[in-house]
Amino acid sequence: MSWILKHRPQALALICGSVTVLVLLLYLVVYPSLVAGLLAIALGTERDDPNEPSAGEEAAAAFYQMVNWTAIRSVSNIELQTRDYRMRLGPAAPRHPDLIYLAVDEPSITLSSLWPEEIEASRALQLMKQGWPYNREVWAHVIDRLTDAGAKVVAFDFIYPTPNPGDAAFGDALERHRDEAVIGVDMVTPRGGTGAATTLQLPHQDLLKGIDALSEVYEDDRLGVINFEPDDDQVVRFARYRLPYGRGEFRQDFNHFATQIAEKAGFGQLIPAGAGMTSFRYAGPPATFEPNSLFEIFTPVFWSGVDEEDPGKYRDGEFFRDKIVVIGPEGHIFKDELLSPYGSMAGPEIHLNALNALLTGSFIGLTPWWLDMLFIALAGALAWALMYFFKTAWLAAAAFAICAFGYLAFSQFAYNVFDSYVLVFLPLANFLISGTAGLVAEFVAERMERNRTRSTLERFVARNIVKEVLENPDSFYNKLGGTRLPITVLFSDVRGFTTMTEESDPEQLVAQLNEYLRVMGDAVQVHNGILDKFIGDAVMATWGNINSEGYEADARLAVDAALEMRKRLAGLNAAWGALGWRTWQFGIGLHQGEAIVGSIGSDKIKQDPTVIGDTVNTGARMESSTKKYQVDLLVSDVMKPHLEGAYVLQSIDKVVFKGKTKAVETFTVIAAESAELDGPTRAYLAAYHEALETFRPPVRDFARARELFARAQEFRPNDHLCGLYMDRCRGFERNPPPADWQGEEVATSK
Repeated sequence: MSWILKHRPQALALICGSVTVLVLLLYLVVYPSLVAGLLAIALGTERDDPNEPSAGEEAAAAFYQMVNWTAIRSVSNIELQTRDYRMRLGPAAPRHPDLIYLAVDEPSITLSSLWPEEIEASRALQLMKQGWPYNREVWAHVIDRLTDAGAKVVAFDFIYPTPNPGDAAFGDALERHRDEAVIGVDMVTPRGGTGAATTLQLPHQDLLKGIDALSEVYEDDRLGVINFEPDDDQVVRFARYRLPYGRGEFRQDFNHFATQIAEKAGFGQLIPAGAGMTSFRYAGPPATFEPNSLFEIFTPVFWSGVDEEDPGKYRDGEFFRDKIVVIGPEGHIFKDELLSPYGSMAGPEIHLNALNALLTGSFIGLTPWWLDMLFIALAGALAWALMYFFKTAWLAAAAFAICAFGYLAFSQFAYNVFDSYVLVFLPLANFLISGTAGLVAEFVAERMERNRTRSTLERFVARNIVKEVLENPDSFYNKLGGTRLPITVLFSDVRGFTTMTEESDPEQLVAQLNEYLRVMGDAVQVHNGILDKFIGDAVMATWGNINSEGYEADARLAVDAALEMRKRLAGLNAAWGALGWRTWQFGIGLHQGEAIVGSIGSDKIKQDPTVIGDTVNTGARMESSTKKYQVDLLVSDVMKPHLEGAYVLQSIDKVVFKGKTKAVETFTVIAAESAELDGPTRAYLAAYHEALETFRPPVRDFARARELFARAQEFRPNDHLCGLYMDRCRGFERNPPPADWQGEEVATSK
């Protein structure tokens, strides 16, 4: 590590360069088209047998197979997911107005929404009522009705490989409407690719009138391949508008379903050339192309409406005039669903999106391999530059974050404006890994030394003070000279400890005291408190003198520490009780205010960083008052605004401490607001505070208050506070306080 610190630029360059080389190699493995192409060129593409692949093609295929590891492909999948995010965040493809989705959905299968008279009035509905799969005469009625209405193309996203009733009628209709009809062909590929193993699953021969040989299938413009080739994560992002079938001289480019529709509709000039994969932009999430139920076109109320004011959904077929109608399953019933960048989507709707992209030119290009590799290399260089110029860790981290988000914004901009997918994951991975590796290597030696120093100091000095000395030395040393700061102070004291020292076994008492102080000190420190000192059995802790999270945060941290001390004391008592040892009780006082912070002591003997002032004295009085009220925790009214809404508070008393002139209202903390209080406790608090409000000005109804305190005591028998206030009520009934009395009690001792 010393070499890294001495030769910082060279060390960072070595780290960034090494990571960049590894990421570039990973790119060649994840996207092996470049290597595969070079192999094919090097080994030749000439074939001895037209039906067999060349040596170069075999080597390329072998390389693809070699790198097709799950871990490697997952990198590609992450990149694909970034494309999905860009698509969802970016503008959708414009929706072409001529595309209509006619769905075979549940209402079209059950016809449950139709009256028997409506079904009897339509031959098509009668056949549909017989159940799924439909008698194929239904499709003849469908194509007749839509073409008669003026539909430009009627496309069926179904394959019909086996004979079924009604084939003759449907076949005649397909022949009759040859110029408007398109039906599906399934290209079956066992390994998910194309080539010699691929077979065509054609419609049954009864439907293809006039086709006598397989060669004529290629020339039949009614047929389109319905297959998509999803990526490794099974999401459809690309369309192959012409699909290769066969090899060599027997190869044919078969039109995709969307391609055949586009040609029939007169948009053949928009079809991309060749048989390559084309990334297309979706028009939006599922149901962007709203499905219309198939049965509706045979139902008069939908087709023709009721009268002139209600012409029906389809307006006597005008709805379909000059439109492209894609008919297919709705998805949920037939499980004909594929994954899209927007999630699961019905197969016909994905066809509509591919067709829509073709008609609107909504295609997305991919950056070339050389530009991808350039981005990766530049990412490594930028990581080196940022670490070299920003020597402070947090500045470097901020710069890295800004640049990373900037690159993400640039990739989204390239998608939105230039219709291009810029490589995102590997450049960012190289950038962030290079930066992380450099920062870790640069700071690990310093951190190790700092940790050694910290562990040594923490044996003698409070953990928070050590942290401040190491991380903010200038601020810490300035405070030691004396300054006035707002602080929160905590005092705790064990009840009856002096008596215990006289009655308990010394070794046992010391063991208990050490365990108690360790546990209580830890409870303070886990809530960012400063352990100022142990005074015998007493604990003094502060917040805000060394570092502060704000006045309100300090108050809540101090209360959380006190509640943690309460909880841990209960645990200690349970363990001690099991050993037959004496159990302990304590009192805790909390107060906030300004105090003088500085280092107190002798320059020659010992100095301690501590706090002094009236705030500290009041905090000690708060702790002492817990004995009088027989509660284990008191907080002052100064802290109340910071605690309301976060804790359940119980007002205890208004006290003018000895030597003071201003009253301090004290509260105890029952629990955090999120805690569930039992019914008696809630009832007690409600009755108690009602009684206290009656006792204090302006009400001052002492007789009524005494009755209310007695009622509160029913929920908590022998409650000391209720008894104390009932005694006061009796005294004030005999001798009322002066008119300017505000409910305070003047303390006669410290």
